Amino acid sequence: MLLISMSERAVCPEPMYIRWKSGSMIISEFMMDNIGNLLSPNNISETLKNDESEITRKTVSKYIDYLENAFLFYEAKRYDLKEREYSPLLAIRDAYPKMIIARTHHETYDYQGVQVVDLCRWLRQIP
Repeated sequence: MLLISMSERAVCPEPMYIRWKSGSMIISEFMMDNIGNLLSPNNISETLKNDESEITRKTVSKYIDYLENAFLFYEAKRYDLKEREYSPLLAIRDAYPKMIIARTHHETYDYQGVQVVDLCRWLRQIP
């Protein structure tokens, strides 16, 4: 099996050869089955060892690099959901109070000076 990406051709003219074709398929299928879960080469190799596949963490890491370089997979960085939602509002530096009205189904609470209010509770308060 031969994996060559467009950017890799410009950087490294020799192609990347995968010797163990079924291993690359096993790894890529495992990664596709676990989309949305945290994966690491160690996690993948341990799980595959339990399935009676002899594969090392180093091999898994190399194959993941090959799959990323071929643009078949990419690493998604973790982020804090609250920080992403509130950061534009927190960036506004003025004296006005900040409020978010959303369907939280919770009591009103504050997050770093931003008041988060449930929509239903807020509508019931309007005369």
